Amino acid sequence: MSQESEGSTTYSKFEEKADVGQTSGNQRQTEPIETKQSNVQSKSNTENNNSKASSQSQQKTEPTAEKATEKLTEKPTQPPTKAKTVDVQYVVSACIAYGQQLGMKYDSSLNIGNASWFSPTNASYYDSTLELTADCYGDVEYVAYYYQSDGIVPSDLSFNVIADNNKIYVVYC
Repeated sequence: MSQESEGSTTYSKFEEKADVGQTSGNQRQTEPIETKQSNVQSKSNTENNNSKASSQSQQKTEPTAEKATEKLTEKPTQPPTKAKTVDVQYVVSACIAYGQQLGMKYDSSLNIGNASWFSPTNASYYDSTLELTADCYGDVEYVAYYYQSDGIVPSDLSFNVIADNNKIYVVYC
């Protein structure tokens, strides 16, 4: 069929329905035209809205970028102090228990004045109890096995772990 015959066929269908009522036939005839026009209008409205939205988003990103730059320049001159949560007494107790597990004899009378000791661990350098405990375990192990080459085993040693001026000592004899 050609376009003319399709158009006339469509028109004749509307005429047949127009017998029911002249008003309803006119409404049906204009509906497809209005629908097509409204589709075209809604597409153009959507395109206009999209272009407006993209231009608005471009406008919005520019101030945001400026604000981000402002925030970066507003840094405090000194970093906030980090609250240290190191429990020195817990570390001392844990290290005593660890030395006993390694086989050394615990002697609470030993201190830095009456026993030998290696360099202490400064607790103020640590940010967490876990880190400090791990390093002090290493100190206890060091004492337990330091004299192994001389035939001294951990069970031959008496030890204590003490805290003095935020320093942790593993003392032994």
